[in-house]
Amino acid sequence: RCSVIMRPKTQLTILTCLPEMWSGIQEKELLIKINKLALIAATFICGAAQSADLSFNTLRVGYTQFDTDCSSDCDGLNLAGGVAFNENFFGKLDYSRYNGDLGLTFVDVGYRWNLSDASAFFATLGYARVDTNFGDVSDPTIGLGLRGMVAPSFELEGNLRYITGSSGDGDAVAEFGGTYFFTETAGLNVALRGGDGFTGALVGARFNF
Repeated sequence: RCSVIMRPKTQLTILTCLPEMWSGIQEKELLIKINKLALIAATFICGAAQSADLSFNTLRVGYTQFDTDCSSDCDGLNLAGGVAFNENFFGKLDYSRYNGDLGLTFVDVGYRWNLSDASAFFATLGYARVDTNFGDVSDPTIGLGLRGMVAPSFELEGNLRYITGSSGDGDAVAEFGGTYFFTETAGLNVALRGGDGFTGALVGARFNF
C-alpha cells in the first residue's frame, strides 16, 4: 500500500513517508542533479539541427512506479496526453493510478516558444490533485520545460513543476525522459520523475497525432 500524508504547510505532499523527510543537503543534491540534466538537454536540443517537427498532440499509455524514503513503493497505470490549441498554446493531462488506492493527476495549460522546427521551450500553469482513501486535495502548479528532437527518431524532454501551497510553501517535481520513435507517430517513452521524498519511473507507448 502507498504511504501518503498531508502536511499543513503544503496541503499537497506527494508520495512521502512517515516520519522521515529529506534533509536540506539531500534537497540541494537533487537540485544540482536536475540542473545538470537540464544543461545537458539544453546543449543537445538547442545545438541540434533537425528537420523533424515537434508535436504537442501526444498520447502516452504505460506503467509507472515510485519509491519513497521509507522504502514504501507503488506501481500502476499512467495515462498522459497533450493537445495543441494553436501554434503556441497547448493543454496537458497526466494521470497515474497506484495500487488502486492512490491517484495523482496533473492538468496544465501552457505556452511554448519555438526555438526551431524541432525544439521548444514552454511554461505551464495548472493544478495537481491527489486522491486517496482518506480524501482528496488539490493545489496550483507552475512549470517550465524544454523539448526537442536530438535525432530524427529520438526526442528528449525535461520539465520542472512547482506545486504551490496555501501557506506559500510547496514542493518541486522534476521529470526527465526520452522517446524513441519506431515510426513517424509511434514510439517507446522512458522517463524518471523525482521530488521531495520520492523517486519514480515511467515506461510506456507514445503516440503523436
